[in-house]
Amino acid sequence: PERRRREPDVQFSVVIIVRQMNDYLRAALPWFERQTLRDFELIVVSEAEIREALPGVRIIVSGRASPSRARNIGAAAAQGDVIAFIDDDAYPAPDWLETARAIFQDTSIGAVGGPSLVPHEATFFQRVSNKVYELSSAKTGPRYGRSPRQDIDDWPTCNFFVRRPLFAATGGFNEEHWGGEDTQLCYSLVKAGVRMVSDPNLIIY
Repeated sequence: PERRRREPDVQFSVVIIVRQMNDYLRAALPWFERQTLRDFELIVVSEAEIREALPGVRIIVSGRASPSRARNIGAAAAQGDVIAFIDDDAYPAPDWLETARAIFQDTSIGAVGGPSLVPHEATFFQRVSNKVYELSSAKTGPRYGRSPRQDIDDWPTCNFFVRRPLFAATGGFNEEHWGGEDTQLCYSLVKAGVRMVSDPNLIIY
């Protein structure tokens, strides 16, 4: 019988930067254990030493470092095909990495971002605040709601995936930036001809 060609698998390195261990990160870590895709590495880059035992987490102590520098340190340690950046005060949906793997089967896509939604337990006023952001503009609104997939030229690194060779080829984050380094990275990727998309199913809270 004819065998169906198997699409190449995609390995992920998830990078989180923190100043020190905190309650946000403690609350987020169990959500990585709940991922339906299990084959990934989780890297935490911390300015201060983390003395708590975090099974399955690679901890890198950076010392005092800007966000761009810390993310570059995490990316340099990454071994996956794709680097996934997420903030410490966010947690992913259980199918976050599974969804990303399906997206990256399209080899024309070099980077992808997903929306940051309020948690299910959010208050009414928190939901209203999120809706204001979602409706703020056609460009930034998709970052906070479930808009259709579209090509993008800028996305925040709180929920952003990029193929590791493309990240390296553009030089990563410009460490002269403290704030705005995510826009700088996206600009470098666009200049290099990298296709970036946003996908409404790539959800973090």
